[in-house]
Amino acid sequence: MSGVPAFPSSPSADAPPSSTIAHRVAILCFGFAKDRLHRQPWYTVDGIARGLAAHGVAVTVLTDSRDPLPEGTYAVERLAARASLVGDCAAIRDLLAVHRPEAVLAVGGLGELARLRPLGLSIPIAFLLASPRLRPLEILTLPVGAWAGEWPLLWRPLLGAFLPAFLLRYRLRHSGIARLLYLSPETRERLMARGFPAGPVVVPAARPVCPPAESRHPLPTIGFFGPPLRLRGLDLVLDTYARLRRRGIPVRLRLVLRPDGPGLPRWLVRRLSSLPFAEDVEVVHEHLSPSGLAAALAPVDLFLLPFRVPVSETPLVVPEAALSGRPVVVLDRPGVADMARRLGGVVASTPRELPEAVLRALHEPPVVTVAEWSDWRAATVDLHPKRLLADPPLWRLRLVGLCGPDGSGKTTLARALVERFARQGVPARYRWSRYRNYLSKPFLGAMRLLGISRTLERQGVVLRVRNFRGHPLLARLFLLLQTIDQALDILLSSRFGPSVVADRCLYDTLVDLAAETGLEELVFGRIGPLLERLLPQPRAIVLLERDPAAVRIDRPDVEADPLFAERCRLYRELARRLDLPRIPVTTDVAQTRERLEATLARLLRGERP
Repeated sequence: MSGVPAFPSSPSADAPPSSTIAHRVAILCFGFAKDRLHRQPWYTVDGIARGLAAHGVAVTVLTDSRDPLPEGTYAVERLAARASLVGDCAAIRDLLAVHRPEAVLAVGGLGELARLRPLGLSIPIAFLLASPRLRPLEILTLPVGAWAGEWPLLWRPLLGAFLPAFLLRYRLRHSGIARLLYLSPETRERLMARGFPAGPVVVPAARPVCPPAESRHPLPTIGFFGPPLRLRGLDLVLDTYARLRRRGIPVRLRLVLRPDGPGLPRWLVRRLSSLPFAEDVEVVHEHLSPSGLAAALAPVDLFLLPFRVPVSETPLVVPEAALSGRPVVVLDRPGVADMARRLGGVVASTPRELPEAVLRALHEPPVVTVAEWSDWRAATVDLHPKRLLADPPLWRLRLVGLCGPDGSGKTTLARALVERFARQGVPARYRWSRYRNYLSKPFLGAMRLLGISRTLERQGVVLRVRNFRGHPLLARLFLLLQTIDQALDILLSSRFGPSVVADRCLYDTLVDLAAETGLEELVFGRIGPLLERLLPQPRAIVLLERDPAAVRIDRPDVEADPLFAERCRLYRELARRLDLPRIPVTTDVAQTRERLEATLARLLRGERP
């Protein structure tokens, strides 16, 4: 039972900003209401809004709630009842047009992410993932009774565990999300292992649930607080207490339970009646104010919070308990274990390890500084719009194609982009794509016998030269086979798997085909658009241009190509027809890389470079 304790809010988070407001951010959070601020993810949304306001950012929270709204250093406005992230976005767009924020932070879980549609907003959007990514076995080991009695809470994490990663990646790329934020390092690691981008982890600020007790019972007291749910591991708390007492270890148990109905669940009544040493078990089952909750938990020496299935990321009870100066013992679950470790808690890998974990925690009390965990202003430094959206989300691109004549710097820049993808936490595959011949191979073998296709070697460089000019029938048969080969290559290599950074791509092949056959209009006007529709989206294709004289100095082998000048002309014509962005390449590699990344960032925003 996580409650907002009766402690004053962080002064640094609530203090009015010292600087003039120069940035505006909208936070889109459904169900945001005053009476939910003690629960996740609304607690974190409130903290982020207050923290950003303390940085001088004008924050407006947009919500569909009809309950009383909170009041503070940020504004809250209601959306139309039909507004939705996964359906009708018109009401959201209308309200954002009024406030004109420079960035939007949308809050949702894996279920919302799986149903996201393109939002159609010209504003950069960050998505705060507020639900854990559990493994199926972490849910399927629940007791049978929990499935029926606690199903209303269970279905969301169950859905999140079984949603296919490829669907989530697809929705993320095509929704227009520019940045993904996490509440748990463990969930981030699990999703990054499945091809998701890296992103900052928002560590919620918290306050202790109760102050340290001055006098305690002679026997150590194990405490649990929250709703009486097996999802929360209450049955494991009872099992651990029973096993410790049977081993002759004198401990007491104090359960402070938030009522979810008229009385205790029947399964809990049965377990309590059969529990050994029942006289050392205390149960408090009532709604408590923050001060009442602090008083009820004051006698506790150790908190045992073995979440089986966390419904939301970073449950507040864990930091609230740890910041009270008492040891905390949890199970290894995302959003729970990582927070407990950072606060000096003890993490048990399995329920069988809980008794030993309790004994170890009683002898190794943590040392935690409350001030380090209670400042929302410090917790939101990386969420300032200038820092949050400074890095272009290259991970959204399924294909980055660098095309241009030989010697234009494609290989150097492509390998640099692969490293850039890796820094954003998303693997990208480098691919050199030229002469992908499948059905064409027998045909080209015959053309070598006729002298239409030949191989030249100059200065140790082997070059294939084909000239179908003057052979219109053979040229058209060659184009037919190459069209099929290119379609197969796209479908086999670019449609699936990680993002592709192509050093040469379809567009280079189109230039080669036009140069070798002389059928420029047929290649650029009909074959090109047909094959272009097969390329994956989102994609960015860029033409690299370099002075031919500089190319001949660095790559004297291009002189061996009798069609080099014609290819350069065709690249310019292709860029004009298909409206490809063109980047001049200079000897300053760092400057060219900056131009390339800036061009890709503008393409991601839907702008023309």
